[in-house]
Amino acid sequence: IVLKDGATIPVTGVFIELGAKGIMELATHLGVQLDDQMKYIQTNKQMETNVPGVFAAGDICGPPWQMAKAVGEGCVAGIGAAGYARKARISS
Repeated sequence: IVLKDGATIPVTGVFIELGAKGIMELATHLGVQLDDQMKYIQTNKQMETNVPGVFAAGDICGPPWQMAKAVGEGCVAGIGAAGYARKARISS
């Protein structure tokens, strides 16, 4: 990779992801509720979807497009998912 200042960084590969195609198809296949425009996954404040055990966070839940929002939501979703898994394991 060549930086703006001309410096180079040796890399084995570069991965660029533009959008998350396929995620909405998976969500609708699972029965996850989308917003009115069918663009984003709907969640509550715990980042739970309407499908038990399915959590969502970040851009897939809509704007604003901020890393801080995605990180915060991801943390909440991760804690929620871990708690859900723990309860499911205890009750089975």
